[in-house]
Amino acid sequence: MDIEKDFILDYILLYKKSTLYLCEMKINISIIIPVYNEENILKDNLFYLRSIITSDVEVIVVDGGSMDHSRDIAAKIAKVRLLVSDLPSRSLQMNLGAKSAKGDILLFLHADARLSPDWRQAVEKIKHADYVGGAFRITCGTREKLNFWHRIFAQITTWRSISSRIPYGDQAIFVRRSIFQPLGGFDEMPIMEDYAFSKKLIKAGKIYYSPLKVDVSYRRFKANLLLAALLMCLLPRLYDLGVHPEKLAKFYKNLR
Repeated sequence: MDIEKDFILDYILLYKKSTLYLCEMKINISIIIPVYNEENILKDNLFYLRSIITSDVEVIVVDGGSMDHSRDIAAKIAKVRLLVSDLPSRSLQMNLGAKSAKGDILLFLHADARLSPDWRQAVEKIKHADYVGGAFRITCGTREKLNFWHRIFAQITTWRSISSRIPYGDQAIFVRRSIFQPLGGFDEMPIMEDYAFSKKLIKAGKIYYSPLKVDVSYRRFKANLLLAALLMCLLPRLYDLGVHPEKLAKFYKNLR
């Protein structure tokens, strides 16, 4: 009897341990990062991200055929899963990451952006039926030295993220996977894929606008401040007027 009792107790203990292990291994949130030639910033940003996530969060880097060492950097960092896209297309890369993701919630993060240490409390909000997805506000250029005018424009980008009801990609859009899939994911287009997806998401239900901020690099605005301001205002309006994304991409490339 004692042997049988010990066996049963050992079995119960083993069952509890295995159940606990499976619970710990369950992935609840997938963070998807599209990457193209980001070797200068990728390592530091991935290590920072790893420092603020728990074991139920997976990080998926989707490389778009980088010609630098981005792919090697991502491959060498523990707990980061690397996928490779056929083309350097942000929409295609994010859709590929979402297809492979295991989490119930998908969060799309730009390679040059850093989440707030408290990011999890915002994402958890959309577990409730009231919300289909959400986004953060942004703060821009906090890790860079900026002159007076660049600091002013950086603040304008923050105000834009607060006042706009249509989240942009730099705001780290997050969405329930059960919502993302029926919406068809990101439309595969060369530009404005984030804006187009957010408009679909808004039609699907309520969006949670977190007061927490994503720390975004100012690098894309440094070369030409006036042009950056023009593009930020003009491209969404042209898209809303029906200008095809292919034409917008050519217009964007020519201006740059």
